[in-house]
Amino acid sequence: KTSVSFGWFQHVLLREQVLLVLLLLLHRQLLKLREQVLLVLLLLLYRQLLTIREQVLLVLLLLLYRQLLAIREQVLLVLLLLLHRQVLAITGTDSASPPTQPPPTENPEAGPCDVNPCGIGSTCDPRHNQTFVCLCLAGDVYNYDNTICERAKVFPGHLSLPGINYNNEMADKTSEIFLDNSKAITDALSAELNKTEGYSGSIVLEIRPINNGKVWLRNSKGVNATVEITYAPSADIKTEEVLTAIKIGATCSDCTLKGSTFVDENLCDNSPCDEKSVTCSSADGDFNCTCIENYIKTDFSNRICIACPSGTKADESSECVA
Repeated sequence: KTSVSFGWFQHVLLREQVLLVLLLLLHRQLLKLREQVLLVLLLLLYRQLLTIREQVLLVLLLLLYRQLLAIREQVLLVLLLLLHRQVLAITGTDSASPPTQPPPTENPEAGPCDVNPCGIGSTCDPRHNQTFVCLCLAGDVYNYDNTICERAKVFPGHLSLPGINYNNEMADKTSEIFLDNSKAITDALSAELNKTEGYSGSIVLEIRPINNGKVWLRNSKGVNATVEITYAPSADIKTEEVLTAIKIGATCSDCTLKGSTFVDENLCDNSPCDEKSVTCSSADGDFNCTCIENYIKTDFSNRICIACPSGTKADESSECVA
């Protein structure tokens, strides 16, 4: 028996290795079948010296053309080679190196509203730099100290500000430019409305370009801010007083409100009442929900009414009678 040492084999170039294997296995037939297969597997699969196509070519030369193995054994060995080297992988790679794992994805930063910081009955609306505002149903305002929505006098409307240049990033309420401009607008409103009785604050819900019939550019002159101006529920304030205060502020020579106009909106347009069971009416920042025919008030909410059972009718919206 002849023993062969393969330590020197590591120093032979790739093409020379292939040549030696072909000479040994294909031409000289010095080894038995199992020893030939073992040598090829050791060289090609574990040493990872050849590319996929070169490995397949050598196996085909050895097993298919020389017909040393039965059909089932040929198919089995080829499949083992292809599956082991991932020739059938979706990527279709022809590299002899093992596939690399994709880098781990970093967890996205948690948003300010992910932990639900607002109280029951309110909705968290994210802003820039992990800040947020808590929004309530129309006609209510959020009390950040008590973490609850409370009844207030609310004056919704649209404030046109020709002195602010519109930028497309203002459409994103989580952008820095929206945060900066909304603060400038609310600060300017507070400077004027603090002079009126019961003013509690303002909030900017949206900033859009002034629609002047022309194509909107990335940077255009003037913005239209959707705002809500709030007062204490007991404040003796009228819509006309709010409009007058903003008109006075618009006469300044160098301020955010310069040249601005405010168009108030009907509070009922924001659906403070249930649309199916009540009729809404509003005036001077307040609203009232009146039950429709055969509906009565409920102790759970003053925004909704409940229907009378069949065969009964409502008695002045207080109770159902036969």
